[in-house]
Amino acid sequence: MSHTELLLHHVGLVGRPTVDGDREIYHEDVVMTLMYSPEGHTHTLEGPDTILRFMARIEQFFEIVSRPAPRIVETSNGALAEYQGDMICKENGNVYKQDYVAVAEITDGKIKTVREYYDPIRVLKAFGEM
Repeated sequence: MSHTELLLHHVGLVGRPTVDGDREIYHEDVVMTLMYSPEGHTHTLEGPDTILRFMARIEQFFEIVSRPAPRIVETSNGALAEYQGDMICKENGNVYKQDYVAVAEITDGKIKTVREYYDPIRVLKAFGEM
């Protein structure tokens, strides 16, 4: 897969069950860091299985209303994705609209690291923590 295809696959995992082939996009020692995660929220995920469980569990907390196609730019050692999410928090009905940037380092045809950037204030407001 190209760098673009790998990152598109990763971003597409949000809120859906894991299927055959999902695990193969990651290195065994992959690390995903949610750079601005609020205190008490998930910050670092290590290993393909942990990342896949996290991505699938998003659907337990949010109903995805829309998720436009990401804009992806390849780099020499990975790819950058800019994308949006429009969701409803299932716990309280709050609207959660977010803008994301994901930076993936890709080596040997697999994702080695993912750093995701987003506005933590929007997360806290969606969960009613602010």
